[in-house]
Amino acid sequence: MFFSNFIKLRSAIEQITGKKVEVKINPEIKKILNKLANEGKCIVDFKKDNLVTDENNILFYKLPDGSHVRVNLYIQEKILDFGERFFQRLSKEELEEYLQPLHKYHIFMCETLKQMATSGRFEKYRINTRNNGTFYYRYVLSSGKVIAQRENEKLLICKHCLKMYVKLCRKNGIPISGELSPEEFNLEEFDRKFQFFNYSESSNKLLLINTRRISKLRIAGEHLYPNVYPPDWNRIAEEIKEKRGYTCEKCGFKPSNEKEKKFIHVHHINGDRNDNREENLRVLCIKCHSEEVQHQHIKKWKEYREFLKLISNKRGEVE
Repeated sequence: MFFSNFIKLRSAIEQITGKKVEVKINPEIKKILNKLANEGKCIVDFKKDNLVTDENNILFYKLPDGSHVRVNLYIQEKILDFGERFFQRLSKEELEEYLQPLHKYHIFMCETLKQMATSGRFEKYRINTRNNGTFYYRYVLSSGKVIAQRENEKLLICKHCLKMYVKLCRKNGIPISGELSPEEFNLEEFDRKFQFFNYSESSNKLLLINTRRISKLRIAGEHLYPNVYPPDWNRIAEEIKEKRGYTCEKCGFKPSNEKEKKFIHVHHINGDRNDNREENLRVLCIKCHSEEVQHQHIKKWKEYREFLKLISNKRGEVE
């Protein structure tokens, strides 16, 4: 007998017959599960149409044999907005400061993921099936050079997912503290409470399986290359800014001299720095750029503070 997604059924049969049911796993499925659980890395042939949710918006991934695994969705790379020269000048303490904050992981199709899907920025995400809160994580310079990779980086759950978890526990009559913090959330406990199963190569046990309704998500897929600027990005950006008159397409700011041109940026609408089609590029001032999803770090820049001072002075002149 072959069981890949009927763990509860297997348990029931064993109780009725008193006999152990042999579980065999397709070698292809075993290889995928081992990579997701033990290595924590996204499978190579990640397919967007296989990412699904159940009736509670919990995230699952459909395997080639039709079974589903509960997955964690997260951004695998922390892109650092500086080059190698600046990196080499940083002390260990300064570097640690720049490495924060780390990305959060998701277990539900929450508000953050919906926003990212709507804006076409889902290509940033990866999946794994670990339930200990650790993830395969990389730190990448703006040039594309990987300066560090950690096999077991500790990440925290997304605050929106945490709220959905608390709500789901209450809905099912499961005692839960309303003051539960991201640091206190336990993935293993989550799997146990809602009858998900871990996979381990030694026990040949498949991750999940829940008989609840599964629905397909319509979202963008994965890319398997670093999300960094191409070598000719400066030329591409300059051409776009020239073509659109160095004018912010959101607030209308336009530099009055050459020096002020540094406050004009080019933004990738879908978040993919390799997608340089004109329709994916938007000219923005540094302030409007900082207001885009995942760009709040720009507000820490010296140029951002200079720009705020500049526009404040210009408003004063008008008044």
